[in-house]
Amino acid sequence: MLEVDFSDVLRAAAEMGGKGAAVVDAIEPVLERSAVNIKQAMAEEFKKHRHFRRIAPDVSYDRIGHFTSTLGYEIGPTPTMDAGSLAGIAVEGGANGGGGKVKIDHIVDVEAPKTEAMIMAAMGFL
Repeated sequence: MLEVDFSDVLRAAAEMGGKGAAVVDAIEPVLERSAVNIKQAMAEEFKKHRHFRRIAPDVSYDRIGHFTSTLGYEIGPTPTMDAGSLAGIAVEGGANGGGGKVKIDHIVDVEAPKTEAMIMAAMGFL
């Protein structure tokens, strides 16, 4: 499960003279779009591996945080769904070997610069 935390952006917004709510309204669609992109990329990574492709439909995202204090998205397979509980083995590997073939860490590295640029544009810096 990846957790994307944007609390630093909100802290910067608070320093902008109490415009936090306006900034959240401006950037929340950007963050949700990024969460969807990460979710789709993660599902594609699971689909590449024949033993773990059934995990792909269980990848989802949830908004975390409330109002302007914290805003982020938790992205990954839902453990209570069909094959979501296998995700840990797929990514980290099993206790007796096996698994550990699905790589997901690079997904955020690819999406982060795009998200940052879109946030800056939404906040009027570009």
